[in-house]
Amino acid sequence: FSNFILEINKKRIKNMKSVCEYFEMVNISLDDQDKIMKEYSTGMKSKMQTLVNIISDKKVLLLDEPFTSLDILVQEQMKKLLREIKKNKIIVITTHILEIAIELCDEIIILKDGKFNLIEKKDLNDNEYKKKIIQSLECENVN
Repeated sequence: FSNFILEINKKRIKNMKSVCEYFEMVNISLDDQDKIMKEYSTGMKSKMQTLVNIISDKKVLLLDEPFTSLDILVQEQMKKLLREIKKNKIIVITTHILEIAIELCDEIIILKDGKFNLIEKKDLNDNEYKKKIIQSLECENVN
């Protein structure tokens, strides 16, 4: 799978790395290199999603729930990697975990009632503000 992704992107990628280097970036064992996607665990699929985004070398990375099913150690490794990558790219992360958004994101947007609401990060340090967000989302789920 990874070789296929490298192959289809090779003309566009300026500083292409080896498969080994890419796997090392997201802490995937080389033993897993030749597996097909259905053989991967959910956590491994999440890592592969991130890896595909990194390999594609786009200016904007879209990561959908990149921390799903990752253990705490792997989450920390992925956070470190994303902090490094975001120095040169725009990263859009979807997450249901507010703490991850607070820790990694420069801007936080909450989707509610089909509308985007920009949240001031400084307000999220206030527990009362967090409670208001949670209450507003709970009211939505009750209706």
